[in-house]
Amino acid sequence: MRRGVIISILFVLACLKLSAQYDTSLIAWWHFDDGTAKDHSGNGYDGLLVNNPKLIPGVDDKGFAFEFKGSGVNTDEGSHIILPMIDFKKYNEFTITLWVKYYGLTHNGGEAFIWFGDHDRGWLGLINHVRYPYYDGILYLQFAVGAKLDYSISPINILFDSKFVNEWVHYAMVYKNGTLKAYINGKKIDSISQSVNVVGSNAGLARHWWGNGGGTSTRFNGAIDDVKIYKRALNYDEIVEKCDETAFEFKKFDSNSNIILNGNSSIIDSTIVLTDSQKWKNGSSWYKFKVPVKKGFQTEFSFRLSNGEDKYVYEKYPGADGICFVIQNHSSKALGSVGGGIGFKNIPNSFVVEFDTYKNTDDNSENYNDPNENHIGIFCKGIYPNNCDHNDKSCLATLDSIIPIIPDGRVYYAKIEYNPKKELLVYFDTLIISNQSPILFLKDIDISSMLNLELGEYSWVGFTSSTGNAHEKHEILNWNFCPNPSDVILSTEDNEINSEELLVIPNPISNFATFKFNNSDNELIELKIFNMLGCEIKTLRERNNIIIWNCSDSNGIKVLNGLYFFTIKIGNHIKSGKIIVE
Repeated sequence: MRRGVIISILFVLACLKLSAQYDTSLIAWWHFDDGTAKDHSGNGYDGLLVNNPKLIPGVDDKGFAFEFKGSGVNTDEGSHIILPMIDFKKYNEFTITLWVKYYGLTHNGGEAFIWFGDHDRGWLGLINHVRYPYYDGILYLQFAVGAKLDYSISPINILFDSKFVNEWVHYAMVYKNGTLKAYINGKKIDSISQSVNVVGSNAGLARHWWGNGGGTSTRFNGAIDDVKIYKRALNYDEIVEKCDETAFEFKKFDSNSNIILNGNSSIIDSTIVLTDSQKWKNGSSWYKFKVPVKKGFQTEFSFRLSNGEDKYVYEKYPGADGICFVIQNHSSKALGSVGGGIGFKNIPNSFVVEFDTYKNTDDNSENYNDPNENHIGIFCKGIYPNNCDHNDKSCLATLDSIIPIIPDGRVYYAKIEYNPKKELLVYFDTLIISNQSPILFLKDIDISSMLNLELGEYSWVGFTSSTGNAHEKHEILNWNFCPNPSDVILSTEDNEINSEELLVIPNPISNFATFKFNNSDNELIELKIFNMLGCEIKTLRERNNIIIWNCSDSNGIKVLNGLYFFTIKIGNHIKSGKIIVE
């Protein structure tokens, strides 16, 4: 049995386990994408839908969420979800995260988003409620793991901001070592020392209880999505999905899409056509600017294959050869071999995820030891020209049991994640990727050590494809790329300017960037701009609340488009960041 086949069997077994429960740190997970309140952590904390919450598109229109319609002042007639009680006292640390889209309330007293316990005697959760004892209609977001209504044990109180109305907002509660921290949209809001004290057995979404469970209300109008409870304290980078400033998204493509096209690739009818259905063609397309990959990323794209032909009829589904997602730091004009090379073979300094639609073996002129005509392969040969042979050391993994990739015009969706733990996850389906499990999961993948990246971090990303005697049309329909945030200069928390005090507008910029901040002491402020090579290109100093950077030299020539870094120094405080010039 060939090595590639052995690897693929191992990954199939691993994926069967992952599909049952991928994240073992979850206590409960209600994502609602199946139209129920089932707990998808595998721990059996299934919820109960009450009074017909409405299923609507979820966050970013992916998957589904439940929309709730509130009732009168103190009734349970509004739509809500009953949850089983969870014994939080047995966990030394835990995290609760959820997305909420708030429309309003049927009564200005307030309502819970997620709730465990009794308001009078001890509760845990998040509620949008008036402050006791005022009941003046002024709403506060209140986070607690053991507060009481009479404030003998106080929650975290955050004045509810009207900008949260009709918008999806991410909330997180992180508890560890007797301290509760509250986050909104990934930003830490406040913290409080508090012990877990949950009284009673009542729990739910869009409902809360008080008075020994005798009083209740369902006043919430809005939607809730993707509720997760972890038995560990998430760190800051895990709390909400965030992207580096270099992130991009193409819902469709045109001549202004900052895409570099090579070989036979072109943009036609809002799609990237890597190759048409003709013999011995190849094409590549790269995002124009290098992006950071060292600290991880998530990328999603959809593609379509059509007009498959194979006069030798080697394959069940005629057509060849597939598409590849490629990270490479060789050239913006990089283009690999035709045929079974799928447009990436011989590209040096590259890392490839291939979606292969043709079996190149001893039976034809090209032998790359492909397991079948529908498989995924991961290839990297370091800084040397890459290879697509599944028996070559460049092959890191093969998965030969995937859904058929058929050139009949249907749309396929793929997502690739690379995280700071050096793990690579590949998702693939005929449905938009939402809460599916990865079909391929690799550990100990260190792209920054495998490749020679610019500044140890940056590379081009894009796609390749090719045809041989068999051929098909290869199209990329849309694409987004989200690098994990990273800073060129690391500052300690104590030494960093508060992000609230610094505003850079616009970003991206065309001609001028304005840096605004609080400088009440009129200290000297130093702004430095660096290019991607780390070379300082501009220094400005002001005793003011504003510094303006004109991104032109003394002759009025604008600096090249692309990514730049900046540092702001006020006294001993430093803030670093990134800005894009277009």
